[in-house]
Amino acid sequence: LILLALRCEGTSKINAIERLKNKESNRAATFVEELRKLGADITVDKNTIAVKGSFNNRLHGAKVSSHGDHRLALALKVAQLIADGPVEIDDTQCISKSWPDFNLEV
Repeated sequence: LILLALRCEGTSKINAIERLKNKESNRAATFVEELRKLGADITVDKNTIAVKGSFNNRLHGAKVSSHGDHRLALALKVAQLIADGPVEIDDTQCISKSWPDFNLEV
């Protein structure tokens, strides 16, 4: 949803995110942290993620971490599609938890 919001005009808000802190990683915080490394204009407060996007939004390459979270690793792999440079993810093996056959080479 965050990646979609990056390509939508204006600011998108994702509410009721408090429960994301009790997953494999604190998903709200780690998604924001890692997508910022790629140049995303994204913020988080207690219960909302705000994403500033535009139709032509592009990310840039960077070294990022999955934090051992399969959903974050999947999102970072997809983020490669709108990145102008290489996105190096430290641990993609965790993807096998939810999608063992996933392969996205860009």
